Amino acid sequence: MAIRTIDKTKIAKSWNNKTFFPKDNYILRCLEQKFAPNSNGNPMVTLEWEIVNQEPKQIGPDLIEFDGIKFSSYHVIKMPGNEEDSNKAFNRFCEMLDKCGIDISEGVDDENPPSLKGVVVHASVYGREQPSYASPTPEERAKNLKVGKILKDPITGKDTINFSPTIEQIYGLFDGVVTTEKAPY
Repeated sequence: MAIRTIDKTKIAKSWNNKTFFPKDNYILRCLEQKFAPNSNGNPMVTLEWEIVNQEPKQIGPDLIEFDGIKFSSYHVIKMPGNEEDSNKAFNRFCEMLDKCGIDISEGVDDENPPSLKGVVVHASVYGREQPSYASPTPEERAKNLKVGKILKDPITGKDTINFSPTIEQIYGLFDGVVTTEKAPY
């Protein structure tokens, strides 16, 4: 019998939300766009993005694959009853449309926004850290708490943290060829 070991620096494993997500420049492809009210009833655009053309990255002792990761971004575009905040939200959305190559010179219909599906962009993305919470106990639910205590790793005793890819900024359109084949549309 031969004893074998794994060289974690040469075999990439897929990223998951328990693994650190490094802030960096990425190429993103918009896979889907939905327009619907958010939980407050405000008009919101939800975009599903996919990281494309990404080489694996060394995270600690492991080689991690980021190519093909999907995540969503949420864009409130109107806040009825609050003109100042509504204008700020709409302006942020229009700035993003402009950087995604959408002509906004004639204005944008805030009840039927243009689609970004299929657009490929350069963007800065980071991993937003979020604690992982237990489900609320009956006592916590009685106090109208929606989440329980922060989960602890039983081995290390540290808080369990999830990482969520988040777009910091979109630089502009990507003019190369998308080579990612994990999720063609």
